[in-house]
Amino acid sequence: MKPLTEAQRKRLTLYLGECWHERSCNVPASGIVYRCVKCKTAVYPISEHTFTTYEDLGKLKERLVENGEWDLFCAYAAYVFAG
Repeated sequence: MKPLTEAQRKRLTLYLGECWHERSCNVPASGIVYRCVKCKTAVYPISEHTFTTYEDLGKLKERLVENGEWDLFCAYAAYVFAG
């Protein structure tokens, strides 16, 4: 399975109802802690969602269930992976 693109990770993070943290243009993306320009939270790059861990996928599943979309997701996944 290929890693998700940044756009895909952003879409899923926003679906979870969380902030897609953004750096100001003068903060390097070198793995240092930065403050999100939107929500002002201190962000550790390692804490960003990758959707490769059970924690991230579990949150996604919980949100699908909360939104009543779990059955639709399961049907779509069965079609894509069985097809």
